[in-house]
Amino acid sequence: MVLKYMTMNTGLTDDEAVRPGGPVVQQAANGSRPKKRKVKFLILLAVNIVVWIVVYNIWAGETQIPLWNFLTTNRGMVTGIMYNPENPCAIVHGEVVHEGDTVKGCRVVKICRDEVRFEREGEVFTERVQ
Repeated sequence: MVLKYMTMNTGLTDDEAVRPGGPVVQQAANGSRPKKRKVKFLILLAVNIVVWIVVYNIWAGETQIPLWNFLTTNRGMVTGIMYNPENPCAIVHGEVVHEGDTVKGCRVVKICRDEVRFEREGEVFTERVQ
């Protein structure tokens, strides 16, 4: 195989390079790529890591995320109450529960006609149908 080199006056200095079929790329004095690409790469890497952490925690399902528990504990938990003095039940997070049941870490203390009392870590709170 014989390689032939041709000398052309392109007007490029020693700090510039031409990719075959591509645009002119300016290189820094030390031969590294421009800083913009490094910053974009680091941002993309950080976003990728965060997305994978979230996906893994959702997939594992058993991992308790304290922030998630805080955000979902008191926000529209009770969607329905079927009150019967002998056997009251309620719909909490899409599940039918009775007094004494536990759902999402909260124990159902009392089901009344218009509200449900929960207990979590010694703290009692009340939720109405939302």
